[in-house]
Amino acid sequence: MRIHRTASSAHTRAYSRTDSVALNAEDRLHTQTKEKGANQAGDFRVIDTINETSRYLERENNKFISMREQIAVMYTVLTVTGLVTGVIGVFLDDAVEYLTSLRTGICTSSFFLTEHLCCLSSGEGDCPDFLLWGGESDTKSYMVNLGFAVIYGFSSAFLVKRFAPYAAGSGIPEIKAVLNGCVMRGYLSGWTMVVKILGLTLSVAAGLNLGKEGPVVHLACCVAFLTANCFKLFRYNETSIRDVLSCACAAGVATAFGAPVGGILFAYEEASTYFPNHVLWRAFFCATVAALVLRWSNPFFDGSLVMFRVKENVQWYWFELLPIAVVGILGGFIGYLWIKLNLQWMKIKMRNSWFRRSPIIETICLVFLTVSANWVFPFLRQTNSSLLSTLFAGCSSEDMTTSSSWSDLLCHNSRKPELITILTYGVIQKFLLSALTFGSRVPAGLFIPSLTVGSMFGTLVGMGVHTVASSYPEFFLFRDCTSATFCAAGSVYAIVGAASVLAGVTQVSVSLAVIMLELTDRLNLLLPLMITILLAKMVTNFFGTPSIYDSYVHMKRYPYLEPGAIIENELADASRVMSKKVGCWQSTGSVHGI
Repeated sequence: MRIHRTASSAHTRAYSRTDSVALNAEDRLHTQTKEKGANQAGDFRVIDTINETSRYLERENNKFISMREQIAVMYTVLTVTGLVTGVIGVFLDDAVEYLTSLRTGICTSSFFLTEHLCCLSSGEGDCPDFLLWGGESDTKSYMVNLGFAVIYGFSSAFLVKRFAPYAAGSGIPEIKAVLNGCVMRGYLSGWTMVVKILGLTLSVAAGLNLGKEGPVVHLACCVAFLTANCFKLFRYNETSIRDVLSCACAAGVATAFGAPVGGILFAYEEASTYFPNHVLWRAFFCATVAALVLRWSNPFFDGSLVMFRVKENVQWYWFELLPIAVVGILGGFIGYLWIKLNLQWMKIKMRNSWFRRSPIIETICLVFLTVSANWVFPFLRQTNSSLLSTLFAGCSSEDMTTSSSWSDLLCHNSRKPELITILTYGVIQKFLLSALTFGSRVPAGLFIPSLTVGSMFGTLVGMGVHTVASSYPEFFLFRDCTSATFCAAGSVYAIVGAASVLAGVTQVSVSLAVIMLELTDRLNLLLPLMITILLAKMVTNFFGTPSIYDSYVHMKRYPYLEPGAIIENELADASRVMSKKVGCWQSTGSVHGI
């Protein structure tokens, strides 16, 4: 199990004080604490986890709480955290889907229904009950869609700037710092949670290249923190608070992806610093409660938690391990380039005071660019989640003979050149826009955008492999294919491509493999997923680039002690680590005197 490595005031990251960019980031960070809804007493101090429990007992006059009472309080907090996180996740799903549908039109029979629910009984044909704002005019549809998106983006940025600056961004870098020992009560306040829920709903509905998965982890931690502070057992015990926050991370991922086991592993692998056995069991409990709430809501209308279903029981063949390995290597390189581009863009924004003064205008510009870039091809006008569902689903035998939905574009060889053009354009524009959007002053995650870029890239590779295998069916490597139609299935490459890019950006491994399995319900893809994630992580490690979350911890200069960090500074004076009040002891004396 992981060793204890919590940050302390004498062991923070050793950075050069002459780094102007880092200093600007630090100044901006402390400026934010003065804004409404951000400042909390004691923020950015560092706790001493080893002695925290003994200090808590001293404050309570050594009044030990019975084990039964501790267990009752702990599981009450975990139950409430799981329940509320699940409810928040359901609300976000429904609200985002409705607001996104409202950009296109409105259901005349029941105005509160989304386009999908309104047209559910109409089949694949026309839907007379759903009124399109622009009618048959593509220009009018674009203008109305853009207008709604700008309103959503403006509202999200305004709420964050005016009421809760800590609600911006993913929140996972801050949670990592908190679990490492830094106190950031402002990031976990109720006001931050409310604004993040509203802002996240609006920013995702605006169509920006961002996701809600990372922010849901932040929201789960807010719920856990607020619930735990209702009990005296946690109110002044920072160590116990961090145990609960680790469990909340698992519940957040379980709610966001419908992946409770992957959420537990994510909390252990990526978020937490100290993760003992008892926390593992409690995280399991909390994630289970959140998953039960999600399952009760039936978000995908099929009685399961599988977010992206694959139509066919797709198979992969041994000769495909080579192109799958290539996907892993290139996906890791794409993740590396994404991190570099995003960090360079953030440095430019930190140097330019206009971005700090005008986050609302920046958000509106990003909305305009995103909607306009997606409008080039109708296929890309879908939300990122819908794109992933389409690409992951692949082609069934029925799709090869029909032209419903997007199957005509994806599954018919006659339209393959058009699909290659669309996917190539989509990879480039979503790569660039997601790198420019992440880090803006709105609630924003990066899981879904990274998965989308990777799935389109992987589909392109799969199309190439499928073309070669179909052209040379007698070649000895391709003889294992039972049918040229389903040999080198595009959905396999879409899934492993998505995993490789996300692994390159976040540098998570075991938890990501499990999350992808729970997302797709395809256990037979475990080995290809492991290979691609392994190679992607090796590529980013080769370049020596930290994950995007660690990079943001560095950039914002949060107190954070790396695993196995060795701090050396030969120029430091002893006075920096010594107390001015020196205590003296005689050579002989009593223990009581010491």
